[in-house]
Parts: sequence; structure tokens; C-alpha cells
Amino acid sequence: MRNRKTTKAYAVTAVLSALSCAIMLATYFAETASLTVAALAALPVLILLAEYGNAVAAACYVLTTVISLLICPVKDAPAAYAVFFGIYPILKRAAEMKSKPRRLLIKGAVLIAAVGLYCGATLLFLPDEMLESTLYKVIFVPVCIIAFVLYDKCLTLFMQVYARRLRSKIAKYL
Repeated sequence: MRNRKTTKAYAVTAVLSALSCAIMLATYFAETASLTVAALAALPVLILLAEYGNAVAAACYVLTTVISLLICPVKDAPAAYAVFFGIYPILKRAAEMKSKPRRLLIKGAVLIAAVGLYCGATLLFLPDEMLESTLYKVIFVPVCIIAFVLYDKCLTLFMQVYARRLRSKIAKYL
């Protein structure tokens, strides 16, 4: 019986990873929506997190990251997914199980790490854009904080909707 459950978890992980990769391919049609696409591609990770736990969700994250980096013609969304959007639901779940000060500390550390990685990559690959733009320096961090808070809230709301309404309809297929 245990073997059947793990086989089912592998199959569901593969299907939901393929769904995430298909969502990532939407950047081919709408390049300006790359962050939105990366955020939407993280929803299957949330479903696997709720149904099977951290290990299966992490497997979906890794599969989606590798495959989408290989097949997507536009690399913005896969890169954003790999650095932040795909891994954050797993880290968020771990943080939600802690006390409120620790939860805020973990979430703040994730935000600082993501912004630091992005700024470092921008400085490395596009130094002129970051160094010459005063507007970029002033607005970037506040916009990142607002976007992070909104993304965190959207993930929480999606999990509530999934638990209350969608789980009973989807569970028979999982």
C-alpha cells in the first residue's frame, strides 16, 4: 500500500510540474507578465505542499526550475521562479509553524536574500541600468516590500480557498 502512495505522489508531482512548466511558457506570449507567470507557476507547489508535504513540493520545485530553464525561450520567469517564487511557498510553510517574531524574521530574511540576489545579478549583468538610474535606487526596495507582502497574502488566501472549497473537488484526483 505504501508503494502505491509513493507512486501516486511521483505521478502527481510530474503532472503538476508539467503544468507549472506550461504556465512558464506563457512568457513567450506575454514577456511583460514574467513575474505574474512565475507566481502562478508556484500554485502547484502549494497544492503538493498541502497534500504530500515538503519533500514532494520540493521535488516539484526542482523539476519545474530545471525544465523551465531549459525549455523557456524567455528566461525571466524561470529565473524569478528559481530564486524566489517557487521556493517561497515551502519556506513560508516552515515559517508559519514558528512563533510570530521568528516567522517575521524568517520572512524578512527571505525578502532580503531575494532582493540581494536580484540586485547582485543586475549589477553583474546590467551595471549601467542600476548605477545610472536614481529612480531605480529609490523605488525598487519599497516596491519589492509591497510586492512581497501582497504575494505572501495571496499565498495565504489561496491556501484557505484550497482547504475550504477546492480540496474536496481535487482530492479525488490526487
